[in-house]
Amino acid sequence: MKLTAALALIATVTLAACASEPEPAPAPIVPDATYDKLGNRTN
Repeated sequence: MKLTAALALIATVTLAACASEPEPAPAPIVPDATYDKLGNRTN
């Protein structure tokens, strides 16, 4: 009985560790490019 419980605990911990993925880093916020009336970038 204790062996079964120990194996179940090990299996659960192993699956939980493998299944958890780190969250992706948020994308950086980039301001939109601005153009003058001739089409040249101003920033």
